[in-house]
Amino acid sequence: MFTPFSVYQTVDDIVPLLDDDANLVLPLCENIIFLMKKVLDPYKEECVSFTRNDATVVGMFAKIQEMAKESLAAYKANNNTIAPLFYRIEYEAYIKMRYLILHGESAQLAYRLASYKARYKAYQQYIKNPNAVAKVMADKFLADLDDEGFLLSDIANNEVKAFDGKNVRQLMTEIGEEKIYDSVYGISSDIIHTDWGETRQFYLFGDKERMVYRFEPIKLHYRVAIGYAQLNIQASELYFDWLDKNGLKEAKVLSELLEEFNRVLKLICQHILNTYSASPDTYMRN
Repeated sequence: MFTPFSVYQTVDDIVPLLDDDANLVLPLCENIIFLMKKVLDPYKEECVSFTRNDATVVGMFAKIQEMAKESLAAYKANNNTIAPLFYRIEYEAYIKMRYLILHGESAQLAYRLASYKARYKAYQQYIKNPNAVAKVMADKFLADLDDEGFLLSDIANNEVKAFDGKNVRQLMTEIGEEKIYDSVYGISSDIIHTDWGETRQFYLFGDKERMVYRFEPIKLHYRVAIGYAQLNIQASELYFDWLDKNGLKEAKVLSELLEEFNRVLKLICQHILNTYSASPDTYMRN
């Protein structure tokens, strides 16, 4: 399939374009996100509907697409304290989407049922202490249950936890990604938890003795955007394959485009790896 990226066939082809994000990095990232949006809304005049269980997967991918869009916007604005936040949220959604696809309807149903646990407890408090605000919340809760096809007893008697009660490390182990937990998910979680490693790098600078407020943000290197793009590709490949197996024919056509974008992405990744090997000092400060 011919695209504007088809002219780039080797690492040497793409290297001259990496000095300015606008030449290649941003168009590639934007096209990947465009495909993600397109597969969610493939038709102009009609919507694709899914069962409530299948919709858990669709909803996960919709969140992934939204986080991908926001993380790229933050990258373009050089907002290096916000872009990783969206990436961290997106990565967790990706892991959980993989779990829902892997385990199918039983996991999808458990995910739906467990989501009402906190609202059920709040509903019980309303019964004991009714008031006007809580009544509206309770009525919305009951209406949502009705839409879902659940009874109050389904929620009250449910003992199955979402994702079988596993944390993200356990989920990553189950799907075979435990080796990158610390380097990908663990480090990105530092931003959520305000770890010193995140604080000193993004908000301070100095020497071995003293530090001061970092009044200008660190300029984000393009390999940050490429890392985000890799996750977007992985999530899209998984979702497109799931759609194809569920009979959405448009997924196959979009998958061919995604494969082409991934080919170019791999060229950029190869250049980055080459630089790490040949000139490791290049990336010590950015």
